[in-house]
Amino acid sequence: MLGHTALGSGNGTDLTTVLTHGEWTWLLAVPGGHLSTPEVFRRFDEISLASGRPLAEHPVLDERQLQALSGGNIELLADTLHNDLQIAAFELHPGLEPVVEAAELLGAQAALVSGSGPTVAVLVEDEAQARSIAAGLMRDSLVQTCLVARGSAPGASVLEES
Repeated sequence: MLGHTALGSGNGTDLTTVLTHGEWTWLLAVPGGHLSTPEVFRRFDEISLASGRPLAEHPVLDERQLQALSGGNIELLADTLHNDLQIAAFELHPGLEPVVEAAELLGAQAALVSGSGPTVAVLVEDEAQARSIAAGLMRDSLVQTCLVARGSAPGASVLEES
């Protein structure tokens, strides 16, 4: 509702505005199917336990990501994007990994599972590249639909009071 770019903490309801310059274009690729969020988290916990990797109690903020956003640096932003849940989502929905791989092969700056999935968020240079990558993903029947989103978008505003 506030608009623009925000850093979510806690369970995502504590939002802090983040300084950004430039606009970001995202392709949201929807492969279809369903993923249960609790199941993805459960699988993530199992994978982490099996690997012996300790789970962080609190997420660690990547300062490079804030630097990328404030400087409008798409390459640095792409380099900082990561989703710990992605490996679990890949295991539970075999159609996701091919979407991420294809988007990257088609020229995306970055591609990753959004949240617990199954939507894949693809960072692109501009709307033309988004449409080109979407066409490739659709042509190869990897996704059911694609949406293009641009940010940083202004928040909600009152248009008329009655």
